[in-house]
Amino acid sequence: RGPDYFEVNGKGVVIFSPIGILDDNMTYDSAAICCFADFDEKSCKMTMSDEYSMFDYGIDLYAPQSNTDENGRRVVIAWARMPEAVGDNENKRIGMMCIPRVVDIRNNHIYFSPHPNIRKAFSKKSGKPSHKSGYMLKTAINNGESINVGGYIIRREDDIIITDRTAVFINDKNYRLIAKTPVVKEGNRLEIYVDSNLIEIYINDGEYVLSSVVYGLSDIIDGGEYEIFVTE
Repeated sequence: RGPDYFEVNGKGVVIFSPIGILDDNMTYDSAAICCFADFDEKSCKMTMSDEYSMFDYGIDLYAPQSNTDENGRRVVIAWARMPEAVGDNENKRIGMMCIPRVVDIRNNHIYFSPHPNIRKAFSKKSGKPSHKSGYMLKTAINNGESINVGGYIIRREDDIIITDRTAVFINDKNYRLIAKTPVVKEGNRLEIYVDSNLIEIYINDGEYVLSSVVYGLSDIIDGGEYEIFVTE
């Protein structure tokens, strides 16, 4: 579903959401993936790499689509799948969009980082996080360390970022509660965007991204050193 081909730094990239790619018998059996590809416009032939990576390792995001911004950056936005609606009777909603992500290619790896306008918006330092108004949290996490963001646990083991939303998700055994990235190679920096129903973790400026739909977050943060930024 939703194939999208574009070029960044002279390399072709295709993002799409194949059905049935996940075979663990959980609710979502489809996920957004990305890989390098060569496209011949004249013959309409595309050759895709045998190796692919997840667009987002939380698996909740789906059907990403891209466009270019006013400066020519390739920007992707995806839909976050929600199992239950939120809001009152007059303003109920189910599903939402992630923040815009800029696509870059470095060292033959596809990066997805927050759009500069998003970072610019979250520029005011604060000591009082509020998931209802949204905030951005910056921290660093090494092996054996963890941080609790409102009941959502983020930890690092063997250079893998692992998240656990058991305490902030619906009680349904058919949904994945634990998510993890591949081995992280470029450092320990986390840039985390927190909303009432979506947490997005950008690892090392987009080396990997892991996002999770959540319910019932608190504003308590526990573990390690961190900085909080909010909008003006």
